[in-house]
Amino acid sequence: MADIANIVGSVIIIIGVVFIVLGAFGIFKFKSFYPRMLVGSKVDTMGSMTIIFGIMVRHGFTFFSAKLMLIVILILVLNPLVSHIITKAAYESGHPLVDYRKNAKNTENKENTGNIENIENIENTENTDVRE
Repeated sequence: MADIANIVGSVIIIIGVVFIVLGAFGIFKFKSFYPRMLVGSKVDTMGSMTIIFGIMVRHGFTFFSAKLMLIVILILVLNPLVSHIITKAAYESGHPLVDYRKNAKNTENKENTGNIENIENIENTENTDVRE
């Protein structure tokens, strides 16, 4: 019976590690801070919880597992909360909601090269801030 629990726990741990690794690659797919923050938060929460559940299965349901369950509950509550606080602080400090490098290429002026003068021109001509 211990061998089956060991194998099942190892498979669950491997699933958690694969989830985190694939999620880390998924973070690089997005260009802006806000989607990256969203993906990072989800991957971190689900991957770490899956790994901890795998450890619980491997070691059996003991007092050690109760401690791990407390850690899972803390991760489930605190990880989204901290991600929200970081994202809200970035928003309130004026971090742009859009990627200006992408918008610099899509304006009417075909001579945009993505340098700082073009980004300032875009900021002056386009109102992309939803806070106003």
